[in-house]
Amino acid sequence: MDNSKKEPQNSTPGFSCAPVQQTKAILANSSVSDAGASSKKLHDRMQNLRWIIDSGASHHMTGNYGCIDDICDIKPTIVSLPNGEQIVAKHEGSVVLNEGLVLQRVLYVPSLDCNLISVNQLIKTSRCFVTFTDEICVIQDHNTRMLIGVGEQRDGIYYFHQAASAKVFHMHGKEPYELWHQRMGHPSKQVTSLLNGSLDLTNQIMDHWFYNEALKVVFPLLDSKDLASCMLVCRQWRDNASDDYIWKCICTKKWPSITKKPPFGTTYHRLFVTFCKPPLQPPLPLARLSLNDLVFYIDLWSDKTLIYSNAVLGSALLVGLNTIPAGISDVLGSHLENSDCKMLLQLEPKITIPQGVTVTASVLVARTDTDKMACIMHKSIFDYIDLTTSRALSYDYLKFSPRHPFVSDIRAWVSLLILTNGSIGMNMDVFGLEIDFCDVARSENEIIWLLDMLDWK
Repeated sequence: MDNSKKEPQNSTPGFSCAPVQQTKAILANSSVSDAGASSKKLHDRMQNLRWIIDSGASHHMTGNYGCIDDICDIKPTIVSLPNGEQIVAKHEGSVVLNEGLVLQRVLYVPSLDCNLISVNQLIKTSRCFVTFTDEICVIQDHNTRMLIGVGEQRDGIYYFHQAASAKVFHMHGKEPYELWHQRMGHPSKQVTSLLNGSLDLTNQIMDHWFYNEALKVVFPLLDSKDLASCMLVCRQWRDNASDDYIWKCICTKKWPSITKKPPFGTTYHRLFVTFCKPPLQPPLPLARLSLNDLVFYIDLWSDKTLIYSNAVLGSALLVGLNTIPAGISDVLGSHLENSDCKMLLQLEPKITIPQGVTVTASVLVARTDTDKMACIMHKSIFDYIDLTTSRALSYDYLKFSPRHPFVSDIRAWVSLLILTNGSIGMNMDVFGLEIDFCDVARSENEIIWLLDMLDWK
């Protein structure tokens, strides 16, 4: 989700009015040309560089070779310049803007006379929030919400300024409650007014905000993801999470009836771990068979005329096609060239099938370690031609052993691979055949397990 957003003129999320005015004061006391002065020790080369915060740029870009660190060659990338010209970028590197902000994968574009910060790439690679108002642009760290950069709007363009950093060693006086409430990232009054019982969040109550009972009031309003985030940043939330109450709140959201009669002999945490979290799929153990133990008997019929017949070892089907002929569609070519497990057979010589005839397929499979056979497909009609992938498709439902009564409705597919030459004419030239069980099985081990459950006779 894009974290960049437009806000009303005097609204900046995560900032009270005072910090916003302080940010504007920083901009008022600086200029675009001295943006790198505060981090001179870190990166002297950043002085006097003008960086533009661009929400429309696809990449960080600069025409200044000297400001790039760790520069390396990349695959040529076409870049569109603001004047409409296109140029090829061949190098990229990193640029240190300040102590808290490093731009990654900055393209070097020699003819570019400005430096662009891509908002989209900044959000993705630097893990930060970027917020625009009509006067300024605020860049905050995603986790700490610390200000790491600001931008000033001039003539419709936001110029980057470094955020001045300071460390506080001692404080005098007492800051207003509201300011610390915002600094600590606590819920606003608008949010806390929605709590059960409409808590009166006075200063006296907020002094005890972190006590367990107050936290427990908040728990029912948060989902598991929000709670996990709270526990990451605050030890008090983690300590309170050891109480079974937090897991009870989560479980009762999913199963309200659990409050009617609490589960006997278990905890809500165990209930959450066992049933709320998605279980990990255990790896499939190795099958007892291998494709070397199987022989496939394939017959193709055109009306009542046999047009192809062959017996093929299962391991030979995995080898695939000897050569991929020219004249096939790009989609079919990509399918044949990828590394997924496929059972393919090259038809030599090619078969020519006239349009309008009924073509059927029968496939039996036999085990070489026993004398048993099973039926994969019997007289199934190729009643559909996929023009996108240039394949004629036929399927039949597998018949499983009575030992597996709850396994059903799984199809076996046979596809005829067609030479198109741009279109399918009156005759179809078939150069190959594919058998797959894509409903449930995609890897070799899954296919063997599926075949092992067939009704062998």
